[in-house]
Amino acid sequence: MQASTRSKFSLALVAALFLPGMALAQFEGKTCTPTPSSTNPVPAPGSGTVSIAPLSKFGLPATVCATVGFSGTSISFDYTATLATTFQNAKFPSCSGVEFGLNGGPTYSAVSGKGNFAFNLANPTAAVTGTMEATALSMTENLTLTAAGSSFVINTGLLSYKSFVTINADQSVDIKVCTPRGGVPALVNGANMNIPTSIWQCVAQPTAAQPNVRVTYQEGC
Repeated sequence: MQASTRSKFSLALVAALFLPGMALAQFEGKTCTPTPSSTNPVPAPGSGTVSIAPLSKFGLPATVCATVGFSGTSISFDYTATLATTFQNAKFPSCSGVEFGLNGGPTYSAVSGKGNFAFNLANPTAAVTGTMEATALSMTENLTLTAAGSSFVINTGLLSYKSFVTINADQSVDIKVCTPRGGVPALVNGANMNIPTSIWQCVAQPTAAQPNVRVTYQEGC
């Protein structure tokens, strides 16, 4: 793979590994709501569709559950989640101006996290603020990515990401995602490849649907 093509591909691959799967759920006797299997449009500025399904490979449903507790002016939030996603002719622009496409999968994802939030009893209309910490597990199988005029088949082992989600008083959201030291490992057309954190940051731009969501990637946090 030539250096320029490799760089463009790396940028697109990062989004391929991160986009498919940030759902919520909680097991261990907690109340859970199944996530129906469905096919949905990719949010703007992307195009194409993404399908949601159970994690049949692991015998797990697609489900969302959470436990919410109240104490004074504090809200505690405890959740986990499972979800599998596949792409159909999905296309995304990257911040370097290179469009990339995704087909296939699935990507299997599971998320678990806890958070604490504050609210104002004297002013019920005031914004809820606080931070939650989560760990996401993800594994991708046979996802085809097209970029820079070439196609690449992506497989990964089980990847783990820690993240911190902060809701601010103006209702904007800051998300910090911790990536592995040395880059994110993937198997691309049968060859090992590590994706640097700087490239993850490049594709983490606000979308039309979520203009107040800011994502920052940090290596080894």
